Amino acid sequence: MLGSRLMVVSFEKQVAEEQVIEDQVPEEQVVEKESEDADWNEEKEGSLELAKKKQAVLKTYYDGFPSIDDVIDETRSGIREAKEFTESILHDLPSGDISERTTACHVLKSLLESRNISCLFFDSTHGKNLYDASGHLAELNLEDRPFVLKLSSSEGLGDSMGQKTEHGTIRFVQVLSKTMEQEQYHPVIEDILERLSKAHGIDKQYICVKTVFAGTFNVVYTVKDLANCAVNSLSVVAQKLKVQFQQYLCAKIHPLLFRPAFDISFFDKQGNKTFTNPNETHQVGPPGKTKTYISPDGWTRYGFKVLGKYQDGNAWLHPFKDPGNWYRAFHGTGRAQAVDFGNDKQSFEKQYAPVDAVASIFENGFRPARITAHGDGVYCSPNPKFPENGIFLELESIEYTIGNCHLHIKDLPWPSTLTHLSIIFDYDGYFDRIQRSLVHLSSLNSLEIYQKEKGTLLPNGQLWENLIHSSLPLLKIFKFYFQFEYSSQLSNQIEQVISWFSTPFYVLKNKWFIRCDIPDRYHGRAILYSLPFSFQIYTTFQGSIIKTILTLLDDDNNDFYTNIFSNVKKL
Repeated sequence: MLGSRLMVVSFEKQVAEEQVIEDQVPEEQVVEKESEDADWNEEKEGSLELAKKKQAVLKTYYDGFPSIDDVIDETRSGIREAKEFTESILHDLPSGDISERTTACHVLKSLLESRNISCLFFDSTHGKNLYDASGHLAELNLEDRPFVLKLSSSEGLGDSMGQKTEHGTIRFVQVLSKTMEQEQYHPVIEDILERLSKAHGIDKQYICVKTVFAGTFNVVYTVKDLANCAVNSLSVVAQKLKVQFQQYLCAKIHPLLFRPAFDISFFDKQGNKTFTNPNETHQVGPPGKTKTYISPDGWTRYGFKVLGKYQDGNAWLHPFKDPGNWYRAFHGTGRAQAVDFGNDKQSFEKQYAPVDAVASIFENGFRPARITAHGDGVYCSPNPKFPENGIFLELESIEYTIGNCHLHIKDLPWPSTLTHLSIIFDYDGYFDRIQRSLVHLSSLNSLEIYQKEKGTLLPNGQLWENLIHSSLPLLKIFKFYFQFEYSSQLSNQIEQVISWFSTPFYVLKNKWFIRCDIPDRYHGRAILYSLPFSFQIYTTFQGSIIKTILTLLDDDNNDFYTNIFSNVKKL
């Protein structure tokens, strides 16, 4: 039956020169394996500057982790003082007054105790300096907090002879990253897993290499179901890592993995404010897109020292009314009850509600509203009077743009009852976080994903299919646009991408079709998008398209073909 037959259609330019290329193997494909330290070819490998930038982001984030040696050293200056200081702060019950610094300390204690994590507090203004884990609290829900193994080079791992240049190391870690993303075998990764298995004394199936990055040679990995006893034996692990890896420099751990410490000077008194003007409003946001910010009369704000922490500056927060300020909204906890914290039988004292509510939000996210005048969900509003009075606005649809995203943000917080979501992003390193953020959106029926810039990962339709099968049962509309690099020397990579999006799940069950454009002037680059094209901006390449691959049903639907790009308003 014609209507159920899958067609893969390939349109190629009928140019003699290109036919020669099709018939003859390019010269660079028949020579021996090219040195990893060979000159960088931007035409084939993309921008070296962009590649360095991505590596620098990873390095900045993971280099900030504390070393195992520092964390476990009980004799280190400041540990004993921090223990005594912590005891003095937490000795008394919290007052419930969020303007007091001790209240915030009790919030953190309650939050961490729910995860069987003990913590310390210290005050750097008095010369007591430990590693401050405050900047990683957003990652508390990470099930597997990573280790970072720093090596001087990859020499001696698998078949690697090491790299002599910076771009050689970048090229090598990109190859390893693509291999892991495609779940393929690589001797270096296999050797790393074997050595880590011996160092931790567990089977390698419980170890997962998350990523590798340059700046020497760095391996980020997690240990599944890491028991407390294993955490407490970190000193033994560090010694065994030194034995297993000849190029060992040091080992680091996620700041929340073992007894995190928090600098109470991080709480910024300059940010503390009780709002008393009931009629104060301001315009916040970029020119032409400002939104009204209503001063929350009667509310108290508690300040944290966040200025100067991020590479893109302070405009998101300071100075107030800067065009770069983020929009603001309010979520109230004034009606919190014992049932909101998971157990309606537990004792509940109203004065401690702010402590319990903040800890609960950090741990479990926002609690769906009890009063649901506009449907089930989590309610917030740019007007503080709405959460105060129990009159709420509903979010049914969200368009979210990820620009300068900081890696310490683990997940994207969507309302669980969301039905339509559109995500625009540039860096494909966000893929994992984007997919993780969707697993609780069982009501979602429309999803749009738009990648603004070229990435290094192949679009993996199999991962999306598995996610939709397991977590998005109501999804009917799935639109996407991916720009990506592929190896021009591995001709099967494009075929692999197409096959991932050509399964019966895509083509027969959901009738989700794709088109893949491959330009003639930019070797190793391609664009993959769903049909019909649903976005208003279409980015194409200079020159012409040497090949276009589509997955279509042979149903003679002429209207479908003629309206593929009807939504495009800007090229």
